[in-house]
Amino acid sequence: MMYLLLSLISGILTALPINFPSLFFIPWLSLSLLAYIIFTRGYLFRHALMYGIGYFGVGYLFIFGMYPMEFTSLSHPAAAAVCFAGWLALVLISALPVALCAPICRLAYPLSCRIGGVGEALALAASFSLLERLTELLPAQVPMLHLAVTQTECLPLIQTAALFGSPFIAFAIVFVASMLALGFRSFTETESAKTAPAPSASHRRYRKLVPGERTEKKKTRWRWAKKNGYVIAATLTVLLSYVFGLLHIALDEDTGEAKTVSIIQANIGSDRKWGDIS
Repeated sequence: MMYLLLSLISGILTALPINFPSLFFIPWLSLSLLAYIIFTRGYLFRHALMYGIGYFGVGYLFIFGMYPMEFTSLSHPAAAAVCFAGWLALVLISALPVALCAPICRLAYPLSCRIGGVGEALALAASFSLLERLTELLPAQVPMLHLAVTQTECLPLIQTAALFGSPFIAFAIVFVASMLALGFRSFTETESAKTAPAPSASHRRYRKLVPGERTEKKKTRWRWAKKNGYVIAATLTVLLSYVFGLLHIALDEDTGEAKTVSIIQANIGSDRKWGDIS
């Protein structure tokens, strides 16, 4: 139950920049909570689902702005029930496909673990961004709460969309968060290993030491790299994305060429959507 609650909190925190754009940095950190739970609890569908419920639950709160639905003849209790039903339906429809990233990563685990923790991070980021992209093709989906939307306040960080679209921004965010989660997992595993009994010879084969060879320095160096390497890689990924964005903005020359732009207004009253709004 605790991990389900933490997954829900992770989704809620990740969705905060949708309503408060200045908090764009939170998803890079809050998603690490979900990633840590997925990596340590066995890639369970229910944890990813709870994240989706928290994320889309906050993202679709604007639906309650339709209350009391004065353009209908519904009573106030009925209008509240309709708004709640619509909100719940959209949350579940959006959360279920994204939650599939956990079982997909479980299936890919034998392959991803061959390259170590980085493989786990890549698998989670790739499955998350791919599912986010594929959900756009479903007829019942409302593709308006992509993870890239949380970064609109920071112009340099969304410039990577010029490479592979908005799913690439989601890939970068989930990858960074996963690397932070792996770093924390490595730290906790290292600390617990200090108090755990040494494995017996029947469980592990040990290489014989050369006379005069010592292992303390090697262990210390490996522990440092294991605990801090993931965090360093995550930090470099964010810096590279930010620097790329700055360069992309700086090199984007204004040619003065006239362009035709079409704007579609989505926030149209329900009483006017099916009529003439010209």
